[in-house]
Amino acid sequence: MTDTLPTRFAVDDAEAQIIGACALGDAGVVASVVAKLVPEDFKDRDLALLFRCVVSLASRREAVDWVTLNAEAKRISPPGVRAELFAELHAAYATAANVDLHAAIIREASCRRALRAFAQETLRAAGDDATSVETTLVRAGEAVREIATRNAGGEDEAPGMDRLLVAAMATMDEGAAPSRLRTGIDAFDHQFRGLPTCGVTLVGARPGVGKTALCAQLAHRWADAGQRVWFYSLERTREDVALVILAQQSGVGIDRLSSDVLRTSDEYERIAAALPGISALGNRLVIREGARISPLTIRAEIARAEAANRPSVVVVDYLGLLDTSAVTTRGTSREQQVSWLSRELKLLSLEFRCAVVVAAQLNRQITGRVDAFPRLSDLRDSGAQEQDADMIVFPHRPAALVVDASERQAAGDAAYLVVGKNRRGPVGSAEVSWDGPSQRFGDVATRF
Repeated sequence: MTDTLPTRFAVDDAEAQIIGACALGDAGVVASVVAKLVPEDFKDRDLALLFRCVVSLASRREAVDWVTLNAEAKRISPPGVRAELFAELHAAYATAANVDLHAAIIREASCRRALRAFAQETLRAAGDDATSVETTLVRAGEAVREIATRNAGGEDEAPGMDRLLVAAMATMDEGAAPSRLRTGIDAFDHQFRGLPTCGVTLVGARPGVGKTALCAQLAHRWADAGQRVWFYSLERTREDVALVILAQQSGVGIDRLSSDVLRTSDEYERIAAALPGISALGNRLVIREGARISPLTIRAEIARAEAANRPSVVVVDYLGLLDTSAVTTRGTSREQQVSWLSRELKLLSLEFRCAVVVAAQLNRQITGRVDAFPRLSDLRDSGAQEQDADMIVFPHRPAALVVDASERQAAGDAAYLVVGKNRRGPVGSAEVSWDGPSQRFGDVATRF
């Protein structure tokens, strides 16, 4: 593609040349051009109509030539295209030479027109006090992404089925570590093979069950395994999250770390033993906090980062606290807000090919059921969460959901990781252990 804007003559000439090349009837040329351009890329209305005819004929696998183009133009938009244009095209542009170059010129000119229109609309919106800045930024971001997608075109950018099958087969190998994110909890990993490396995993639970603790534990685990993890905390300070990780890795109770009580020599030794390993993570685990974090904020920060420094895992604690002011207007329901959050996180995962792990709240009704095991219907505010998620994991501790002291004591430290949805594997539950003081999930035989 050229680096400078083609002259108007060059663009108009290229559009005419594309129509002339297609009218020669070569199916290979038609297929190549149709893969690169859309009718909206053409500036000239008559030529745009003719290219729409090319696309229409090609989609029906009918021949493309001067006769069929003329007939199709009359069918789509009577009375069709003037005869003088057909004569000019047939006389001056009946060649398929340099068709790829001409398609590139047309696509570049189309994108530049779109950029100019985008700039004008953004300036207008920026001066409109009735439109919030967040809304303007959302619309601007969507417009830029659409233009960038249009400009990306080209047959060689998407891998063929041979390459896709090789990649898919590689993930079937049990030893292919990149295919899943192991949790370090053997009972869970054996049954579900961890979490997807690209996609959204929802971690849903009632307050106090341990969803933040699980997210922090997994973030440390993956960073320790070499992944680059960005942890977004909207409920706790970064220091609080760091203390949770220290408690989990040292086995010293969180209350002992965050209070002024005198610690035993054994506790000091455990803390001293855990600190070097946590510190060694460096920038592989970055904890960010804020009250106005939105999916747009996260996307912008990832896009600004150098490719080598972008996260392979994004953890968000939690969904309900993400900022929705960008899409909130009078009459916007909470369901619509949560649906937008869910979809934006899904798009973020696809765009940057990263894992997104999101904590989410469950409805209060779960505490009143005889069978308190969580279900997909317990997710709060929107069914879009269930639809967009690739995997849904419910940390479940019966003792955290009962009020009666005797029932709580009877439940003890029993804990489960319940998988309610799994696009690439089974659903079910894995029995695990829970260590309350250190806020850590583990295998049943593993206790501090």
